[in-house]
Amino acid sequence: MTDSPSCSAPASPSSLDTRVWQLWGKADPARAREGGPDWHPLLCHVLDVVACAERLLLHVRPDRLDALAASLTLPRDAALPWILFFVALHDLGKATPPFQKKVPSRTAALQDMKLDFPARDEPHGTLSAVLVRRALTDRGVPKGLARWIARAVGAHHGEFTPLEALNRLGLPTGVLPSGYAGNAPLWDLLRAQLVQALEAACGLDPSTPRPALPSDLTARHAFVADLAGLTTVADWLGSNAEVFTYVEPPASPADYRTLARKRAACAVDGAGWRRPPQPPARTFRDLFDKAPWPLHEAVEALLPSLDGPSLVLVEAPMGEGKTEAALTIFDNLAARGATGLYFALPTQATSNQIFGRVERFVRAAFPGEAHGLHLVHGDAGLSERYDALKERAFAMRSVDGVARGDGGPVADAWFTRSKRALLAPLAVGTVDQALLGSSVFATASFACTASPARSSSSTRSTRTTRTPRSSSTG
Repeated sequence: MTDSPSCSAPASPSSLDTRVWQLWGKADPARAREGGPDWHPLLCHVLDVVACAERLLLHVRPDRLDALAASLTLPRDAALPWILFFVALHDLGKATPPFQKKVPSRTAALQDMKLDFPARDEPHGTLSAVLVRRALTDRGVPKGLARWIARAVGAHHGEFTPLEALNRLGLPTGVLPSGYAGNAPLWDLLRAQLVQALEAACGLDPSTPRPALPSDLTARHAFVADLAGLTTVADWLGSNAEVFTYVEPPASPADYRTLARKRAACAVDGAGWRRPPQPPARTFRDLFDKAPWPLHEAVEALLPSLDGPSLVLVEAPMGEGKTEAALTIFDNLAARGATGLYFALPTQATSNQIFGRVERFVRAAFPGEAHGLHLVHGDAGLSERYDALKERAFAMRSVDGVARGDGGPVADAWFTRSKRALLAPLAVGTVDQALLGSSVFATASFACTASPARSSSSTRSTRTTRTPRSSSTG
């Protein structure tokens, strides 16, 4: 897949008030002791996040780009600039007094610019949700869709702000009270300049078709979850200060956009984000190099009828090959576009046992391919097998963050952090982790939508009895 031609026409230096660069997006006093800047311009940070979102959509999860485009009723090339612009606006709430006053040295510098700092406070994600609505409606986005998008990108720290709070702060109009927006006219000017620079950086212009609100309520909810998840993941990656090191205000957004894209490739690839497995159509015999048992024959007979999200219930005694049946179903659905596997077990002990079997399956089924595989339960850190995959992931990385080696399952460190393991395409763990994952659905929806494109559902059940066999594997 090639990069889209969009997002390549940043605002010219002459059109950008240079005072915009004085708004900070990230700060760390310790970095000054290391000889670098102790703050990172807000516009640079947002371009970092945009570059990560672009990398994820074009190189890792193009299926999510297609889904988001369909929700906006736009073709892919027209949807991508809008999607990146939505993501770019997620930190618009940082261009306000409540956020900018959090670093005293920056507050003093901004006060020298005659900016005021009222004594109000509110999370910047909440302020973003209000400001984003106005920024979008001013650019022709329907009011209803603008409200949904504003709430989605405002939730990039994991929580959707209650609608009552947003309405109190001005969501219906998109205008913040002066106690939060600032009284000095320069605040409004800098926010407007910031939005204009991001609009240009994402390739939007008057000729770009405008998006429409999905007519189906379920589709709207799916769109919001997808966009919130994309924004959250891109913000996580774009906040890695080891890759996106702080910079002095650059000459222009265009100069920094080029640098941000290079850094995003390192950040996304270095974290272990890869395309999910995409196998060819295969049979049980292809996968396991042995004849199927009756259970597997019954499952294979059902596979052609699985169309869209499905529930397959298998009842069989221990040793009949239910694990292989599940992996056969996964492989078949993956060949048709499904993008993830979570093998949920009732206990940590059974999870550890199945983890070894899934590791062997991945190694054999996808030779020469590196795929992230994670163990997900409270004591996963005690698993020697999981530790070995972590060490293997580390050994496969060169200094430039590019994967090396002969493929096989790995456990990249980025995904071992809290709330991230279920973002990996392949995982084994306990049932409770899947339930916990549903509480952070906004993030999980981006990376773990594991069903083919169609939304119809079906239920299939197969029951087998124990029969003689020659193999001892079950």
